[in-house]
Amino acid sequence: IELIKNPKYEPVLIPDMPSDCIIIDEGQFPDICRNGEGTFKMRAEIRIDKEDNALVVESLPYKVALDSVKEKIVSLTKTELPNIVHMFDSSGKYTVELKITFKHGTDLEAMKNFLYKKTELETTFGVNMKYVDNYKIALFNLKEVMHVWINNRRIVKRKYIIKKFVTAQGRISVLNALIDICSDENLANNIIQKIRKSERSTLVQSLAKKYDIGEMQANGILNMKVS
Repeated sequence: IELIKNPKYEPVLIPDMPSDCIIIDEGQFPDICRNGEGTFKMRAEIRIDKEDNALVVESLPYKVALDSVKEKIVSLTKTELPNIVHMFDSSGKYTVELKITFKHGTDLEAMKNFLYKKTELETTFGVNMKYVDNYKIALFNLKEVMHVWINNRRIVKRKYIIKKFVTAQGRISVLNALIDICSDENLANNIIQKIRKSERSTLVQSLAKKYDIGEMQANGILNMKVS
């Protein structure tokens, strides 16, 4: 709406990932929106459980599989993470809950940062706003994409309104013709007689010409039941 009101407006959007991960805003989003390309970081949500001396992973970066994270952590326990006691996965169909318990005395904040660095619990996501435009691949920025969408919506709405208007105009013409016919008993009887004499094609053309309506609309009038 702001862009419609002010064409010079420079929109900036920060992505909302479906996996509930943390989007790290390092001030790069204005450049990404302005240039149409760039990268940003995503992090899993990791809660520190001091009581059990554990880290609880509660979300994952977009497109990261939990199994691959677990496999990586297991491989790290043989070299760089010997202080892990055990790992328990109680994730559901739509939730993530991976509890990693460490030996007492372990610096949990340091372990959290280590996991971000060494596993896919922190990943980089690339943005590339390339689209097919006029049979050619072109790079757009966010503002250009929004302008294309707005213009497309205007075209669609304009066609819809014109179609409704034309339909209404046609209906008004038919109603006006019916009012004229029904207000003249002789004219109505004359039309009924012509229908019965199978002079339908001539009558359709006559109605269409007289009331400035299409043949389809004239047929519609003739197909109406008279009670």
